[in-house]
Amino acid sequence: MAIPSQLMQQFLRVEKRYSINPNAEPFFDLAPNLVLERLQYDAPTQTEIEDMARAKLIVAFNKKQDHIEEQYAKTVGKIQVKKQSAQNKALLDKQKVQNNLQQKLDEINYDMLRRGLSDSSIKNELVQKAQDDATSQNTSADWVLELTLKELDLAEQKATEQKQLELQNLQQNFDIELAQEVAEMTEQVAKKTESTAKYNNTQTEKEADYKRNWHSAYIDAKQDHSQSARTLLTVAINEGYEVVAEYIKQDKTTFAKDYYLGFDATTAHNEITSLGQDYIAHLGETHYNELLSFFEERI
Repeated sequence: MAIPSQLMQQFLRVEKRYSINPNAEPFFDLAPNLVLERLQYDAPTQTEIEDMARAKLIVAFNKKQDHIEEQYAKTVGKIQVKKQSAQNKALLDKQKVQNNLQQKLDEINYDMLRRGLSDSSIKNELVQKAQDDATSQNTSADWVLELTLKELDLAEQKATEQKQLELQNLQQNFDIELAQEVAEMTEQVAKKTESTAKYNNTQTEKEADYKRNWHSAYIDAKQDHSQSARTLLTVAINEGYEVVAEYIKQDKTTFAKDYYLGFDATTAHNEITSLGQDYIAHLGETHYNELLSFFEERI
């Protein structure tokens, strides 16, 4: 067990203060240099800024783009269904015409046979008329189908043009937003770079000020010590070094008393007692007993 380091520092201060060597170093515990924390900021390049801006906006862009494509696919899908339905209807209509024609021809044959006109011009006229009617109906069905398909093709074309227009507008808006985002990010990076440099420059100035102040304080401490040492040397010559030694013991005793007042009296008394020889070496027996008695009275 030894005298607490905090108290020993105070003892060293006292010894330095009462040094009678004017050339000795003063007890000056301030570090000659102050090292302050610096901010570290690695500013992104312009390419990195553009990549970050794009990454921020691309998700929403892709979502809108997918929505346009999905709507287009639905529209075209409905058109294709209508085309197939129109083609199926045309086939059914033609099949119905063919069935009706066959039924009509069968009726003509039966009627002409029953009347004995199987090879007559009347039969031929009736057959020709039935066939012409069927051809006309088929032509009409083809015309309706062609018109319907043209209308549906036009609808599909318009849907495609609408999709392309929406995608073009989407891309233009994205380009505008991207440019704005890049400009904002570039400004933020510039501001952060400037503020970081300003802060670090301030830290450098503080360190320089501290060094200047430290040097000035050190010179003052050196001068104070030199003057004090000369005074003490005069005292030692005229009155004896014992007088200076007594100053040292008194100050050390005061510091020891102040230190142990931070403990309860019993703990302080026990520690001082256990370190008796160490304290006698620094305080002398008289001041040691004074210190011990001070805490005994408080137990």
